[in-house]
Amino acid sequence: MLQVIVLFDGDCGICNESRQWVEARDRDGRLRFIPYQVADLAALSPGLTLERARRSAQVIFSDGRRVDGARAAFEVLRRLPGGWGVLGAIWGMPPLWWIAEPFYRLIAAHRARISGWLGLDYCLVDGVPQRVTPGKPSEPDKA
Repeated sequence: MLQVIVLFDGDCGICNESRQWVEARDRDGRLRFIPYQVADLAALSPGLTLERARRSAQVIFSDGRRVDGARAAFEVLRRLPGGWGVLGAIWGMPPLWWIAEPFYRLIAAHRARISGWLGLDYCLVDGVPQRVTPGKPSEPDKA
């Protein structure tokens, strides 16, 4: 399976925690995460707009095709080994991802607030996500 690019919000705590969780399980390096804020969107997938990238995560295939939202999340899981891959394959099929999409959109629309409630504060510094803990200096993250 070829490597795919996953565009995510580098300033989002939920997005960064999810990225770290996936990277820890992506033993074969099938996924390459790039914050949309530093990506050349037009080069990665013609027609991909900044507004669309802001709205939801994007999985971009080597031929430039892309999926977003809940379907992208399940595509990411599908590339992980074991049960996660099975779960992603099953939930990535219609009508299951259609059912998940409104929940994805709700969380995505409020991700900054939810991240704050969970204490998952990140910001991009020179294109690298850094976790921000009040009262402590920021530490670079592995993006």
